[in-house]
Amino acid sequence: FICLVSFLVTVEIAAGVMAFMWSGQVAEELANFYISVYTQYLNTRAQGQAITLKIFHNAFDCCGIGGAIELFVRDTCPEGSFLQQITYSSCPNVIKGMFQSNAPLVLGGFLGTAGVMLVALVCSIILGRENSAPRASPPAYVLLTSPHHQMCASPALPQHLVALVCSCVLNNSLKTSPFLY
Repeated sequence: FICLVSFLVTVEIAAGVMAFMWSGQVAEELANFYISVYTQYLNTRAQGQAITLKIFHNAFDCCGIGGAIELFVRDTCPEGSFLQQITYSSCPNVIKGMFQSNAPLVLGGFLGTAGVMLVALVCSIILGRENSAPRASPPAYVLLTSPHHQMCASPALPQHLVALVCSCVLNNSLKTSPFLY
């Protein structure tokens, strides 16, 4: 278990660092993908590309790549007033800006999760050591199921204990003895 959690913490930290380091490259690739889908939609007007553009437009609150050609793809822009539709930002710029501004937050999320996992790892190590620590054996109890004359004659018991148990059994005060609770 400890090895698995250690491996997961390492992977979590590595993923966060890589997401931070490559956020610019991912933003560039995503912006290029948007531009390619946009140009294909202008040429073919395919339904699948329209859905992809709508997903981009609604997720990033943007529309198109800017310029007078935007009139041809207004049907894929987010709903809003005429003024909002004219003032939408260019999607490639919004995509790049979103990744650059949120990269530290993503890194913080990954490192925060890794920190919580490290605390859980330390707690599991402490609990594992406590559970595997040798314990003192429980106190020996005298079984009083045998007749009192056999117990009183037992050579394995210490003499002061034999005297106490025998006197309690003989006096029939076993239940009221404070020494046997």
